[in-house]
Amino acid sequence: MRININSRKSGLLKLRYYLKLLREKGVTLTLEKQQEIKEKVLILFKRLSKSMGMPQLRHALGTVLLASLALGAQAQNFAAPVDTFASNFQGVLIPGLGDMDNDGDLDVIGLGVDYGLQDFSIMYAENVGDPQNPDFAVPQFDPFNINIDFVQSIYTIAWDPADIDGDGDLDLISLGLSYDYNTYTYAGRMAFIENTGTPETPEFANAEFFDVDLLNHLSREMTISDFDGDGDMDFLALGGFYNETDYSIEANVLYMENITEAGGEFTLAETVMNPLGASTIPVKEAFEEAFYYFSSVDAADFDNDGDIDMIMHLNSYYQEYGTNVLFAENVDGAFLSWEEIESAKFPFEGDGFILSEVGDLDSDGDMDILWWMAGDNYDGDTQTNFVFVENLADPSNVQDQVRNPFSIYPTVTTGDLQIQFDREGTSSMTIIDVNGKQVRSEQNFIWSDQQSMDVSDLERGTYFLRLNDGEQAYTATFFKK
Repeated sequence: MRININSRKSGLLKLRYYLKLLREKGVTLTLEKQQEIKEKVLILFKRLSKSMGMPQLRHALGTVLLASLALGAQAQNFAAPVDTFASNFQGVLIPGLGDMDNDGDLDVIGLGVDYGLQDFSIMYAENVGDPQNPDFAVPQFDPFNINIDFVQSIYTIAWDPADIDGDGDLDLISLGLSYDYNTYTYAGRMAFIENTGTPETPEFANAEFFDVDLLNHLSREMTISDFDGDGDMDFLALGGFYNETDYSIEANVLYMENITEAGGEFTLAETVMNPLGASTIPVKEAFEEAFYYFSSVDAADFDNDGDIDMIMHLNSYYQEYGTNVLFAENVDGAFLSWEEIESAKFPFEGDGFILSEVGDLDSDGDMDILWWMAGDNYDGDTQTNFVFVENLADPSNVQDQVRNPFSIYPTVTTGDLQIQFDREGTSSMTIIDVNGKQVRSEQNFIWSDQQSMDVSDLERGTYFLRLNDGEQAYTATFFKK
């Protein structure tokens, strides 16, 4: 295949121009103009990386322009945090988001610790609003009668609901941690609690346990996503590593691929540190011990381009410093460096914990953030508060500029989804749920006049059908009854 050198040079010149414009005049540009330039940057970067290769492109741009690239490509725009929901619960909640009653909206389920009882319990707060307007009921303690006697023995902290066994309902999985005082090493253990009921009325079996290699990291946080797009749920953990040589703290993402074969026992691949070229997480002053306390990592398609990005928030050990929110965009299968998102920060003052989960809480096609804040001095009380951070990167903004080349009907379906195309082509195809988890994916999806897609195996809820032809991502929303 011949490469057009002049076209490549022209593309590099354009990319350099746009990056310098963002870096030098970004503050004075209107938001609309910034967004327009950022979209051009991302398209050019993807085209050039395919013809030149990522290392050569990075070398051609240089470190100064790469810093601008992070600004241009990682165009995540979050609204200021809003204290939206009061939970009427005095304690700590280690949360997860999932549609536990199969009514199409996201509920809260996680590990609760009551300040008064000083005891662990599964805590559930039903979303009594609707998919566009969430509202949460007063949390209930252990409505599903789940046996969690193991919590303290393996020091389990992180909890997530997900369809781990692929049977159409939400199971629970947690990450535990133990420390060996003889070898000075940390070991991880997962607890899998299968949903043996139905998607509408869950019931849970006793926990099954699996050892996991945390590469001697202290980890209190885990997230679940189809990270490699093969149709099953993989695992990411956020870990802190204490270097006893120079007494520094290193922070990394640990990736555990799900390689379970059909009908076989649950199996994870060897743990990989900082997958897809992800950089070690920058640790700011006053955030050094964030990874020994409560911090959060989530993996989802935040920029609606069909791949999995990562976002995390870190608590300052000294709470008056608030939080540090970081974002790493996936560009052509490799992560850019972690960058701060200033708009999503919250200046939390007081003693307590800040935890977060992501999901499409307002059903507008992008991943929002929901924070749980528990602290003795927050707003003068001891009540846990839910804080909503809306993702303003509405994919419809892009679709208004570039017309969607397909339509789907019916938008509310029990089984078949019809896709009508106005041109032919090939793209990647993903179906994403409101948690940002890919429930179906196909790399070489062929566009034709009309196609029928069977979605009867999906749980009830809102989904996003996303097609990406390499230059543009297109999204359509449907509801599975």
